Amino acid sequence: MTALIHGSPKAAGGNSEKILQLLEKRLTGPCVRVDTVRTGPETWEALADCEAAVVIFPLYVDSLPSHLLRFFMEWEMDRREQQRRALSLYAVAQCGFYEGEQNRIALEQVSCFCRKAGISWQGGVGLGGAGGFAEMPEALLKPLTGVISSLAEAVNRKEELPSLQFASVGLPRWLYLAAGNQSWIRGAKRFGLKKRELYQKP
Repeated sequence: MTALIHGSPKAAGGNSEKILQLLEKRLTGPCVRVDTVRTGPETWEALADCEAAVVIFPLYVDSLPSHLLRFFMEWEMDRREQQRRALSLYAVAQCGFYEGEQNRIALEQVSCFCRKAGISWQGGVGLGGAGGFAEMPEALLKPLTGVISSLAEAVNRKEELPSLQFASVGLPRWLYLAAGNQSWIRGAKRFGLKKRELYQKP
């Protein structure tokens, strides 16, 4: 059994949820989804039944979301108190920055958690350019889905990733940034604001 840990504070519809769905389709064994916002004894029992887990989360200020940090602290305590079975953990970090490398520090934090909690760290992937994940055509997402497929293969084979892997969308950086700027302007217009109002300061 593989646990798919949804590490975003958004209940549904976010980029982490979409990545989780893509990964789940590529896994061959049974999976169980684990929420990190609402936890209880059933959360830790579900994880205790698994041989492997994958945590998927958004990057928050080059780190983990605060609720995910709390989740890890509670999980570590449960594993120590209950002397849980061996477990392998993989991670997927995604961010709106163009560079997938921006997720490196957050993935290293997950590695540190594994050492403290007695979990076998199996590696992770960092996805950049996830800000347009919902709107981009499938062809532009191939670099991201390719890395997700590589991760799924490692989980299916119960293997460690050879190294941290990073990928970004199939767009030049300048074009990705230009599209992001335009999305801010379109969003402002939906709320009745003009472009110049985005630059106002208190």
